[in-house]
Amino acid sequence: MKKNVSETSIEAYHSLSLGPRQQQIYWALHQGPMTNRELKEFFKERHLEIDLCSITGRVKELRELGLVELKTIKVSSETEKKNKVWGIIENRQQLEMFG
Repeated sequence: MKKNVSETSIEAYHSLSLGPRQQQIYWALHQGPMTNRELKEFFKERHLEIDLCSITGRVKELRELGLVELKTIKVSSETEKKNKVWGIIENRQQLEMFG
């Protein structure tokens, strides 16, 4: 039986050997690329407080695992500082869905 993309994406997500925080960050980045501060706000909106240091560390780990990459850099409207925007590595996502 052929499975649709969302079923295979869910199976691939559950097959990864990630810690709970890594899974949360990885899932959030499936919603679209975000900065670390945007990830913090994303979780806050969902009533889950995650410290910025924890987000930064988990993003680094996901990068080292080859799951997340730098997508672009944007300037914060609040701080006027450059922020890295992280996202899921596209070919990794495709491999998970169709592999």
